[in-house]
Amino acid sequence: GEVGVEGVEFGVLHLELHDRLLELKSRGVMLCLCSRNQDSTIVEAVFKQRSHDSRLSWGDFVACHVTPDGSKATGMQQMAAALNIHTDSFVFIDDNAAECHSVRSTLSSTCVVLAGGGGDWLGRAW
Repeated sequence: GEVGVEGVEFGVLHLELHDRLLELKSRGVMLCLCSRNQDSTIVEAVFKQRSHDSRLSWGDFVACHVTPDGSKATGMQQMAAALNIHTDSFVFIDDNAAECHSVRSTLSSTCVVLAGGGGDWLGRAW
């Protein structure tokens, strides 16, 4: 999102992840979004204005936490409280190993998946 709404690219792997998330949503899984973007309106705008090339829409998410200063673990704790669920109900997916490590060390009962890295990481995650 730091590159603006039109600068966000949805590659093949992103779209495969979107498809898997929508499949899970159709089975009753709640989708949440946690971002450290500088501007929360950009994150929302990406899903509202880029529906032509993103399979996910803003309405697919039941909760969203965007803050440039806080940790994603803190954002997940806040979303869990708002949804009245425990953080062990979350599966955290990120392509940044440092973010995954931070969430794993803060929320040890949360399942953490490092996205990408080659191979069928998405298939192995589920």
